[in-house]
Amino acid sequence: MEIQQARVFLAVAREGSFSAAARRLYRTQPTVTMAVQKLERELGARLFERVGHGVRLTRAGRLFMESVGPLVEQWDRTSRRLQESADGVLRGPVRVGAGEAGILYLLPGPIRSFLRRHPRVDVIIRHRPAAETLAMLRQGEIDFALRALPEPPADMTYFPFRSADRLVIAPPSHPIHKAKSLTLEILARYPFILPWPGSATRKLIEGLFAERGLPLQISLEAGGWEAIKRYAGLGLGIGVVPDFCLEQTDRRLAARAARSLFGQDTYGIVTKRGREISPAARSLIAEIAP
Repeated sequence: MEIQQARVFLAVAREGSFSAAARRLYRTQPTVTMAVQKLERELGARLFERVGHGVRLTRAGRLFMESVGPLVEQWDRTSRRLQESADGVLRGPVRVGAGEAGILYLLPGPIRSFLRRHPRVDVIIRHRPAAETLAMLRQGEIDFALRALPEPPADMTYFPFRSADRLVIAPPSHPIHKAKSLTLEILARYPFILPWPGSATRKLIEGLFAERGLPLQISLEAGGWEAIKRYAGLGLGIGVVPDFCLEQTDRRLAARAARSLFGQDTYGIVTKRGREISPAARSLIAEIAP
C-alpha cells in the first residue's frame, strides 16, 4: 500500500462520495475509483458499500480507517517537522475549523499578520457547524478549531480567549430603545431573529424564555450574525449578537447592552486531546490567542 492510496481512501471515507473525494484531491473520479479498487484487492476486503448516490464504510473499512488515519497524520507531521528542522522555516498546511464569528471577525486580522511573517505556510479554513467541526478534529482533518463551546467534550482541550457581551439590536426607531431598562417580559412582545437551533445563543434564549413561561416569537432563523444584522436592520425582528460583530458601518441598527439578561459569548481554541500540534499550527494559535 502506498501513502497516496491511503490518502485517497481517507478522502472518500470523509466525503462519503467518490466524486466529492475527486474534487477535494483535484483528481478525476475514475482515478479515485481505481485507486480504491486496487487497495481493496491488496487488502482482500471491501472497504465501501454504495448507499444512494454515495458510499459508506463497511466494517472492514471502519477498522482500516481507524488504523490508517493516525498513520497518515503522523506521516504528515513527521514530514513537516523534518522540513522545518532543516532550515527553521515554518511550513503548512495549517487547517482551521471555524463558524461565522471566527471566519468574519476573529480570524482575518491574525491570519493576515501570520502570513506576512510565514509566507511558506498554507492556511486552510473550513467553515462548518460546531458538531461537524468537532468531528473533523477527531478524524484529524483539521489541526484546531475556533468555536464558542459552553460545554467542551471530554476528548477536547478548550482554551477560551475572547469574551464578548451580548447586545440586543434593532432599528433606532424600535420601541425597545425607548424602554428605561430591558427585561425578558418587554422583549417577549416582539419577534426575534435567531441563529439556527442548536447554537449556544439560541439554546440560551429559548431556555430563559421557557424558565419564565414567556412566549418566544421567531420571525427568522438565520445561519449567522451577518444575516441576523441584515434582517434586524430591515425591521423584521430583534437580534441578540456578540458585541464584536456590530461595526460602524451598521448604521441601520442601534444596540442595547444585554449582558444582564444574556451574559457573554466566549470563544476559544479547540484541539483534540492527546494529539500533537505542528509548530506552524502552534504559531498561528499564538497569533489568534496571544
